[in-house]
Amino acid sequence: MILAEKLRVIIADFPFKYGLQLTCSIGVASYRKQDSSDSLIKRADDALYQAKNLGRNKVCQG
Repeated sequence: MILAEKLRVIIADFPFKYGLQLTCSIGVASYRKQDSSDSLIKRADDALYQAKNLGRNKVCQG
C-alpha cells in the first residue's frame, strides 16, 4: 500500500509535456495462504474497481 500510494502521488505530480495532468488508480492485494493466482488477481482487480468508483486517483486494498 505504501509503495502504491507513493507511485500514485509521483504520477499525479509529474510535469508531463503540454500541461497534461495524469492520475492513476491502483488496486493492491497481498498473498494469503489459501490464495490461488486467480483469487489473488481477482482481489487486486476488485480493489482497482473500488478505487475507480471512489473517484479515481486512489489506492485501495482488496
